[in-house]
Amino acid sequence: MDVPFDRERNAAEAFQSDVMNVLQVPFVHELFTVLKGYDQFLAVGWREVRQNLLTYEWKRGSDRLRHPEIDANIPVIDWGTYYKRPVIAKIRSVVDTFNFVNPKLLLLTTAWYESLAGRGARGTGKTKGTIKPGFVKNTGELENVDLLDVPEPIRSLLEEIASRHGHHQPAVDYRALSRFPQFLRTCWVHLRDYVPSRNYHELRAQLLSEASEQLNHLPHPVDITVNKLAAEHEPVQIAGMIGIVSLYRNMLADCLIDGEYFRRILIS
Repeated sequence: MDVPFDRERNAAEAFQSDVMNVLQVPFVHELFTVLKGYDQFLAVGWREVRQNLLTYEWKRGSDRLRHPEIDANIPVIDWGTYYKRPVIAKIRSVVDTFNFVNPKLLLLTTAWYESLAGRGARGTGKTKGTIKPGFVKNTGELENVDLLDVPEPIRSLLEEIASRHGHHQPAVDYRALSRFPQFLRTCWVHLRDYVPSRNYHELRAQLLSEASEQLNHLPHPVDITVNKLAAEHEPVQIAGMIGIVSLYRNMLADCLIDGEYFRRILIS
């Protein structure tokens, strides 16, 4: 029996379980999968934010980012003409799950991003309370959709969505919703012209700014500096870490806007 391999696998499974319980959703966002190549940074980065994640201040900061005030036309659509109620409920569960966790992830990536830029949260040293880890209601398990496994028309749609946003690949939110192609296709027809609009870009900038501001209220410091990383990582590796964090930070801001659009179009 390969004991070192088993220990490594058990450690990875324990880490994934901790991430899910602390973020309170039954899946691990691809951000953590992508950062596996920088396992030391991921371990340190998670340790630096974990204590904050379970505080009232982190919840309040996430709530401030959730449900942004989008200025887009929301059409009235009778989804019952496309799907039966159980399927509509599944779509709503996917949308609700991402709308719950994405603000937390935007705050998390912002905490890393600002700390790597030398502007890490200093910590107030006090909190109004803590939050118990564990999954919350209205969040569900999400199927990890591989682009190679979806039909060509849906793959082309996902690629168009990514290109329109300027993303390196379709966000995991859209890939999860691709299991409901009529919903995704119908939403995108109405959303695609809003994405390049001035309001959309201003709203993204506001979300990023608000996420940075909320770091000032965190009770515990977040201290991940380039100088500390330089002791064990080459400059090219550090650049890769910063690039990934920045990429997902911007993507998550877009997903917050789009997720609010999906939420509104489901209840229109």
